[in-house]
Amino acid sequence: MVLGVGQRTGLKRTTAEKELLHSISAIEDTLASEADEDRRTELESQLTSLKMEMAMVSGATYAMLRLENARLKKEIATLLRHVGTTDTGYSRVIDSSAVDGAIRYYRAIIARYSDIINRKEEKTVGGIKALVSKDDLTVQSIVNSISGEGYKFPVDFMRAAEKAFNYVRDEITYVDADIGISFWLTPMETVSEGIADDEDKSVFLCSLLYTLGDQNAEVVIAELDNSKTHAFVVTVFNGNFVLLDTCQHTDFRHFSGDKADVLKRYSFGGSRIKRFLYRFNNSKYEQFTE
Repeated sequence: MVLGVGQRTGLKRTTAEKELLHSISAIEDTLASEADEDRRTELESQLTSLKMEMAMVSGATYAMLRLENARLKKEIATLLRHVGTTDTGYSRVIDSSAVDGAIRYYRAIIARYSDIINRKEEKTVGGIKALVSKDDLTVQSIVNSISGEGYKFPVDFMRAAEKAFNYVRDEITYVDADIGISFWLTPMETVSEGIADDEDKSVFLCSLLYTLGDQNAEVVIAELDNSKTHAFVVTVFNGNFVLLDTCQHTDFRHFSGDKADVLKRYSFGGSRIKRFLYRFNNSKYEQFTE
């Protein structure tokens, strides 16, 4: 029995590797003749992700292993906030001042190189729209795991969309990364690390919905009445306006219905929406002026 399972896994791994190699080769060929700078940036990002996944791929259970890996990393991170390990292997309580010191140290390093990072991460409108993608292999893996066989849009969309929302809400830990730099995580980084800020979580969810067939889903960056910004996803399905915020533990349908009513009811951390700053998806980008 065990040998049979192992043999089947081995065969699936070979198939997965062949598919990845084919994808890598196709992207490399396209990249060699691509002149558009935005498209080249997108292709290079895809190529890097594919090569990393080639090194990590483990057959048909790959997507589920990625999810489990993210969960384990979150559990370990939580434990390490309270418990450390000495050289002798015994547990000890971590000195919170040491943790705070390490955080300040990392912030100082980031601050020193923030200009370089911001220049590197600066994106054109085309680059921002390309963040919402159904071509990313990690996005496709998650969608395949939540949609199931025989998935059809729009019949099965709401069921799968709720699973996508629950996954991003529960499995990707929200971090308020106010570190003074513009930095977008890739879907692979988001899943493998199990953490993301509000913008990365929203881009990831929007990509999942887009891959499930939703052409209306958009990432919205809004200004709240406390003068802070916050990102979420909005879409329209069967005439209902739906606002999805995976940074707070609300149900999938909590903010749905009439658009004006939803926007009036919505709040994050006790702060309500003051105005939309900009919104985008794979096909459009709109910036709002006061």
